[in-house]
Amino acid sequence: MKVVHKFKLDSDGSTTHIKLKKGYKIVHSEYVLVEKSVCIWIEQTLSVKTEEMEVPFIVVKSGDPIPDNFKHIASAVDGLTPEAYHIFQERDEPVAKFNLHLRPQIPFNNHQHSA
Repeated sequence: MKVVHKFKLDSDGSTTHIKLKKGYKIVHSEYVLVEKSVCIWIEQTLSVKTEEMEVPFIVVKSGDPIPDNFKHIASAVDGLTPEAYHIFQERDEPVAKFNLHLRPQIPFNNHQHSA
């Protein structure tokens, strides 16, 4: 069996370390307005036999520097301010991730139709 848990990340540029089970998957990220914080939801196994590891994450705002050894995994946008937060993970192996912010694009059509 699997479970999804929500984790709150520090958004001050410091590293948040989360103990996760091997094979975990990040399924969602969001800037939670009522908490004024960046959160990620992670799916992982409930198996007690699965190895655990400590995974470091950092959150940076657009334009802030990012350490070279961190990889982008998701972004979250504050809906009330023009601020975007980008979530990075320090990890050597590939990260399973969900494309978090794909929305259907409506093509812009500047041709006017006449009746």
